[in-house]
Amino acid sequence: MAQDNWLATGLGTFTASGDWSLGTVPTALDDAFIGTSGAIVGSGFNQTVNSISTGTNSDVLLINGASVFTTENGGTNSGTITVDDGSSFVVGAGTLFNPGTVQLNSVNNATKFEASGAVTLDGGGTVAMSPVLNVITGFNLSSQINNKNNDIAGSAIIGAVFFDNQTNGILETNSSFGTGVMSITGVGGFQNEGHMFADDGGTLLLGSDGLSEHIFNFGLIEALGNTTTTKIEVAGNLTISGNGRISLDGNNPSLDEIVSDGKPATLTLDGGYAHWWSRSNDRRHKPSAEHQCGHARDCGRWYR
Repeated sequence: MAQDNWLATGLGTFTASGDWSLGTVPTALDDAFIGTSGAIVGSGFNQTVNSISTGTNSDVLLINGASVFTTENGGTNSGTITVDDGSSFVVGAGTLFNPGTVQLNSVNNATKFEASGAVTLDGGGTVAMSPVLNVITGFNLSSQINNKNNDIAGSAIIGAVFFDNQTNGILETNSSFGTGVMSITGVGGFQNEGHMFADDGGTLLLGSDGLSEHIFNFGLIEALGNTTTTKIEVAGNLTISGNGRISLDGNNPSLDEIVSDGKPATLTLDGGYAHWWSRSNDRRHKPSAEHQCGHARDCGRWYR
């Protein structure tokens, strides 16, 4: 594979062949690198490269125009990869080493981070998402995303992919864009060994309406209410297995709720325990039977 380096500074277009060191636009045979100071490179047409990397000089790859940008073998994002409304960023396989930021900026149309094969997110960076219509998904149900240590934050639907939030991985509802709703459908498989939480005012939605889904929790799922009602919502018939913990543990725990999504739902905890704060003591509850969440408050009452 040949490395093709971006040469220009400031605003540019990915398809400008003269701005690449090889004199041609990178293809699936090339490793593309954007590393010049302050470069902002727009990609408004479908593109495929072997790998994509950005430097630490505030470099930006802007995927826009409802286009699809595919990196077949990951890369290193030390700057910012921005996926604008209706566009998709596809990682075929391997590791996307992300000490920088990937932004999904949906406004009205589905905006995607998609894995074709088995993909690992490494580097300790951030995936930040706007308040609506962002999707983290797979090409098919054999696709897999392993979040080794990134902070994935904001509104998104995570589903149709096996998703493993590993020990140092974070999933949270709120991002730099504001308060969000993160939906973990369980479709395709989901496992949490790390930390997933509803930030103050956010909603963490688990399960899928009308479906029976099963997710595994070996880490921590919690609501962290402070000034605004903060929810863990249940959809459909959901089973959570594993020895992990579900906690209502915000600075103002009276604002933390486990509720249905407004439709009939069933939550079964198969192992692990629920933990919540009260004025008198710290309490743990280890339920063994399923609970029907017919009304919005029912699940919250069960845990409290």
